[in-house]
Amino acid sequence: MQIAAALSAFDQRRASSKSLGPVRRPILPGPLLDQGRADGTLYRVKYEDAEVRETLTRLRDPLAAIGVVSDKTAEPEAIYELVRVIVSEVLHLYQYQERRQEQEARLVANLPISSPLIDIDESDPGRLYLRSPDVLFTGGGTRILVSPTCRDAAAAMINLKHRLARHGLLGTTTIGLGEQP
Repeated sequence: MQIAAALSAFDQRRASSKSLGPVRRPILPGPLLDQGRADGTLYRVKYEDAEVRETLTRLRDPLAAIGVVSDKTAEPEAIYELVRVIVSEVLHLYQYQERRQEQEARLVANLPISSPLIDIDESDPGRLYLRSPDVLFTGGGTRILVSPTCRDAAAAMINLKHRLARHGLLGTTTIGLGEQP
């Protein structure tokens, strides 16, 4: 399942930049902020091979420098594991060209693994996720696309409609079946 917010819903002056900017202020105690949701940075998903090559080229030198330093440490594998985790998060910002019509935006947040904002889903093994700020659902044009390979897409769509309706967001969000890649 993916949540795709129409990019036109965001400030177009920032839409072409690498980051679509912070969604909200950092979570701090206070009555105006929802502590049950994670803040982060919203990024436009890229679909073109040239964009992937450009990013890999930009990462080559910093990764090589990390390799030189880590080779001199007592536990280089710990550093390599951390780099793999970080780079794997970046990879979620790139998708196959066949999915270009989705025009997705993804929220990336950096939280400690013990954060109460991190939930785990029912899959086996469970996957970690965060609840996003309402920015993805309050403007018109937000779509949730259920993967065409989902085992029970109809049940997933009914579940999503129920959850959106309970939170008053069904009127601004459409739910559909994604296209087969």
